Amino acid sequence: MSIPPRAASALPFLAVLFSACGDGAQPAAPLSPAPSISEFAASRSNPYFPLVPGPVYRYDVVTDQGTEIDSFFVTTATKVILGVTTIVVHDQVWANGQIVEDTFDWYAPD
Repeated sequence: MSIPPRAASALPFLAVLFSACGDGAQPAAPLSPAPSISEFAASRSNPYFPLVPGPVYRYDVVTDQGTEIDSFFVTTATKVILGVTTIVVHDQVWANGQIVEDTFDWYAPD
């Protein structure tokens, strides 16, 4: 495979550009150990984010790209992750009528 002359003339510039992208720093240190199970609350007592099963929370946002709707449903399901019982939340996002996100997320009160 041959490289067109115009593209070949750009190779030295790209090599210098990409070699300058790094900041020379060492890789980040590993994260500290996971929090202790005792740091999580056994109850769902946050009045601002109660996570009570049943209701659907809906957030509508109008952006430059159109309308985005986020539907957030707190299920009755739980999942134990690293010894912590979490609450399963079904999260769906629509952008201009098309679903762009459909996930099951896990929350734990702390």
